[in-house]
Amino acid sequence: MSSLKVCDYVTIHAKGTLTDDNPQQIYEFDIPNTYYSNQRSQVCTVEITSGVVKSSVGTVKDVIIHYLNGGVNHYVSNSLRPVIGNATKRITTTANETTIAHSMLINPTGALLCNARPQKISIQFMNLTYTGGNLTPPSLTTETQVFNFMITLKYSYYDSIETARELQREKTPHMM
Repeated sequence: MSSLKVCDYVTIHAKGTLTDDNPQQIYEFDIPNTYYSNQRSQVCTVEITSGVVKSSVGTVKDVIIHYLNGGVNHYVSNSLRPVIGNATKRITTTANETTIAHSMLINPTGALLCNARPQKISIQFMNLTYTGGNLTPPSLTTETQVFNFMITLKYSYYDSIETARELQREKTPHMM
């Protein structure tokens, strides 16, 4: 099954500080309803084509990015939302023991089946550290920690009739 030739690209970005106002590190973006064509198919996947995350000196070293708008073709064993990307920060320590934070390039994890033409996009950043057996949002510290990102999402659309046929063809018949 191949996607239609024209895809939608949405670039989301935020710049700010980690604060108590957003302890779960969920970022929501409203997309104008005039952006999408209503002639797009209802069958859609989303994936990250490129992105970068940057945080100042602090505890954020490995992050995963959850896509909160779908991902029905993705199973997560710990009841979290589907992972759409991850990033690892390289930390450099200089001769005088000053720690310098570097940007983290985002590694895409694959295409997720999602709602077509979303009017609201929600993503969540999680630290790849465990507290009590659970992943945690990037921790808030007493120092100001700047957390910036820019991510380009690619929405690919598929012919709904062809998709239905493909799913029917792949369906495993049940014995009675």
